[in-house]
Amino acid sequence: MATVAQRKAVLLKADVAQAFPSARPRRLAHRLEELGLGAKVALFAERFATGRSATLRVDGRPRPQLGLPQGSPVSPVLLALFYSTAPRANGIYNYVDDFGILGTGRDHAAAKADAQGKYARPRSLGHRAGCPPRPG
Repeated sequence: MATVAQRKAVLLKADVAQAFPSARPRRLAHRLEELGLGAKVALFAERFATGRSATLRVDGRPRPQLGLPQGSPVSPVLLALFYSTAPRANGIYNYVDDFGILGTGRDHAAAKADAQGKYARPRSLGHRAGCPPRPG
């Protein structure tokens, strides 16, 4: 916790769960078209993400991965564009699938309450999209 101008600050860090797999091809293409990137870019992204699958072993168990492939240099760029509609309010900052929420207040409890209140919107949006944020 930091003190700035006699106010306390709290930083809540979170990560979007299953961010790469949640970027479904058609939703991704639609988002790129909304951003004005054109039909060719949207079609490329949709084709890039369509039919891609991999199986990763986590703790010895196979886990299928869909959506944008992790490890590709193109995927983080497309994911950043996909999440460019993430809520940007005063005190909420995001980068690809990670974000931070800055809460401030006259004391620690008020700063914590401010951060928790700001967390409610991205949490709600994430749950509706099937990729809830998780504190990290």
